[in-house]
Amino acid sequence: MRRVATLVLAATLVASAAALARPADAAVDAYTAALTRAIAAKERALDVNEPVRWEEALRLFQEAASLRTTRECMYEIGFAAERLARQDLAVESYEAAIDLGLVGAPRTRAEAFVAAHAAGLARLALRGPAGTRLRIAGVDRGRLPLNRPLVLFPGDIRIDLVDAAGTAASVGVHVQAGHLDVLDLARTPPATVTPERAEERPPPAPPPALKVAPADTTPRAPAAPEADIPPRRNDAPPVPARDVEADASARGWWLAGAGAVVAAVAVALIPVSSGRIDDNRKALAGECVDAVVNDTCMAMPGHRDTAQSYSDSIATWKGVRTGAWVGVGAGLATVAAGLILHHSDQAAATGGARPALVVDHDGGHLTLGLAWTFGF
Repeated sequence: MRRVATLVLAATLVASAAALARPADAAVDAYTAALTRAIAAKERALDVNEPVRWEEALRLFQEAASLRTTRECMYEIGFAAERLARQDLAVESYEAAIDLGLVGAPRTRAEAFVAAHAAGLARLALRGPAGTRLRIAGVDRGRLPLNRPLVLFPGDIRIDLVDAAGTAASVGVHVQAGHLDVLDLARTPPATVTPERAEERPPPAPPPALKVAPADTTPRAPAAPEADIPPRRNDAPPVPARDVEADASARGWWLAGAGAVVAAVAVALIPVSSGRIDDNRKALAGECVDAVVNDTCMAMPGHRDTAQSYSDSIATWKGVRTGAWVGVGAGLATVAAGLILHHSDQAAATGGARPALVVDHDGGHLTLGLAWTFGF
């Protein structure tokens, strides 16, 4: 239900923005559409928590960020990268979101993650021709010039490059944890990537023809083993364990369930107590010499104790009925409190932003867009 509501809201905002936007606002409309697709992908990923879904959400948030760099997009890129065990990209994106003014619980969460992982990562300031696209371990890491150094796992890193003309190349670099290195592509030209990649092994040579010869006892030198090709880091990230923070706390459901039980018991007591009051009033009338007023009367001779017993019973069941009505109200209030608590826990667990409607006056005309809020 939460995901359906988000999709409906996002579709409505996109349609409204398309109807109101002028041709000059095409970039704003494209960003809104890209952000809407990314939101929907994140909702699907939260539902199933599969790596392929988080890969899709990461890619779509990166597409939205390429149109407009916002703190919300950078936070969501870090959020998706964290669930894919890409701590390097997560730290880099969280730091960018913090620098852009991230606030509230998302900022607290991002700062905690950066504090826990940044010290064990390396940083690389990369310089080169403008417009060159960077990919590391199959993940897009932006275009030159970069606003901030790349955050990388320490060790040997291969960076895949695609320049503005579409020419593919790659360059290798060794980085150390806790160090900031600088790589200038003008001084270290990358190697052009050809269709026949270096990783591919040549086909084995055909075996020589068999010859009948006497056994040769001369010792031979062992054949040199084939060079091992080092694996690329993060080419196949491990499947992340289900993040306990992504699961909303069940305490809200327990509270709501307790309230529902109290309300149900109270509702059942109302007709029971009313029936007992009516029965006692009829029995009391048979013990009186005059009309019953306020559940009391003048008892017939010899029936005083019986009449008093009926009168006391009526008062007791009146108290039970009053308590039942109070229980109904208290139970319903507890149910509402439990649902609110569950919703709050769920929002805090996902740590994600929520879409909100934003109306902006820019340049004398109205712009309808999509913004994100982190509180309720």
